[in-house]
Parts: sequence; C-alpha cells; structure tokens
Amino acid sequence: FSATLVRRPWARALVILLAAPLAMMMNFIRSLTLTLLANSGIDIAGTWHDVTGFAVLGITAILLGGLALLLERRPAAAVSPASAPASLPPSSAPLVALACALILSLALVTFFVRNTRPNLKPGGPAPNLLAILPSAAPGWRVDTSRDLYQFSDVLKTEFLAQRSYLGRTAAGPTDVTIYLAYWRAGQSSVSSVAAHTPDACWPGSGWVAVPNPVTSETPVVGGRTLAPAESRVFKSGGHPQHVWFWHLYDGRPIPYENPYSTRELLSIAWRYGFRRDGDQLFVRVSSNRPWADIANEPFIRDCFARLQPLGL
Repeated sequence: FSATLVRRPWARALVILLAAPLAMMMNFIRSLTLTLLANSGIDIAGTWHDVTGFAVLGITAILLGGLALLLERRPAAAVSPASAPASLPPSSAPLVALACALILSLALVTFFVRNTRPNLKPGGPAPNLLAILPSAAPGWRVDTSRDLYQFSDVLKTEFLAQRSYLGRTAAGPTDVTIYLAYWRAGQSSVSSVAAHTPDACWPGSGWVAVPNPVTSETPVVGGRTLAPAESRVFKSGGHPQHVWFWHLYDGRPIPYENPYSTRELLSIAWRYGFRRDGDQLFVRVSSNRPWADIANEPFIRDCFARLQPLGL
C-alpha cells in the first residue's frame, strides 16, 4: 500500500508504522471474539476460526488501504472567506476517525507491553508444597503414586504436589485428592494459570461435567470460613467427583463468581489482565463426597491450617 497508493515519504512511513499496531488490535478483537464464543459453548474450530481470520485480514487491509488513500488526497482548492462553511469540512471526519483508531491501537500496544513485561523484582522462596499435604492420616491410606512432573512443561511450573486419601466416612467409602501448584512471580500470567481449571482439563480425561447452577461454594473448615471456591461436579462411568478450587494471586484469592458470564470474565481480565508481578497458587480438592462429609476430617483441617499463611 505504501509503495503503490502514496507518494510522499512521510505518508509511506506512516502507513508502515501503523500496520503493526492495527494488525495487533484487529487480531486481539478476533481472539476475544473466539474466546467468548467458546465460553458460550460454540465449537470455534474450523469454520468460525477460518471465517474470523479471513474477515480480520480483509477488514485490516481495507482500513490500511483506506488510510493510504486518505493520506494521498490533495487538499481542495482554496475557498474564499465569504463562501467558506462554518462547520468542519467533510474530509475532517475520516481524519478524526483515523486519529481515534491510532490512539486506540497505541493504547493497546502499551497495555500489552506493560502487562507482559518480565518481572524483575526478586521473589521469595517457593513454599514446600508436600509439607502442606499431610503425609499420614489415621484411618486413611495415603496415595502419592501419580507423577505430576510429566505435566511441568504444560503447566509451566515444577512446583507441584498431590496426595490422595482413601478411607471411609459415615457416608461410606470415601476418596479425597488435594492438588497444589505454585508459580513464582513472573513465571506465568494470571490468564495462563486460570486456563488450567478442571473445566478445561478434566473433560479430556473422560470426566463429564454435571449441569449444576451452583458454581461457587463457601467451605467451612474447623470453624473457619474459607474464601469462596469455584465448585463443580463431574461424572465418569457413573462415579461422581465433587471439585472445589481456588486461584490465589499475590496471596489473595481471585474472586471468580461465574466463569460462564462474559461480564465477569471481562471484569477479571480488566483487573488482572496478563499480570506477572505476583506469585500464584492453585489449590484443588476433589472427592466422591460433598464438602460436608469431609470437612471435619483432621487431615483436611491440617492442610488448610497450613495453607492459611499463603492466603487461603
């Protein structure tokens, strides 16, 4: 466009300089659109992915080509003061729109540069995750056989711990699994850690989410009320699993309310964006029993007492 549609050097330079931020802004809009569609249960693979890609390419080309043509337009012949219109000439409206688009593009670039820059502040020592999980529980068999480090590359952290407790309560045979993952400050973004929830991971392992309007629960352990947890129920082969999980950023739980609400998702994105300057902890408890059946078990109380200094 700069070589064929404009002749003045400064106009050619401007077209080239605006190409990257304009493309970035349009692809951000495309990614956001696809994300919201996927969150609404629409399969974005195939048609949606390709159509939005070509649409964004076409719209971006039209905008950039229109900019080039606009820059090449010669000013109209001088008009005598007596006949000059009092309002702005018609050609000023596209220039105002162009200026707004440029400001928006530069603001978007600034936002991403600011929120995705590496963290430079020194971090403290990582918590000993295995020490948080009780290694023994009277009346329960403790299983630590699962190798979590095979997922280190995917999760982008080597700080992982999980223990399963198998025993019996008044409700019958009971299993409880407690999983912890930790990221140092700067190790991963909030949005990346938030992508590793049971909603995203468990269906790939054969678990099917049970439709349930309750997506948040406020557990109580040893008389202490915990921060609200996201809660789910999954089934596999007729066996249910109740799941509760928390995502802590810089020692404070992120207040997810309804992950299927576009407004809530945008609110979380606005508050946390792609921040990397705080450490993060992901805590997940799963059991074949409701919370009330396991909350009074000593190993549950011990675990959450050890998690309290970390913000939960």
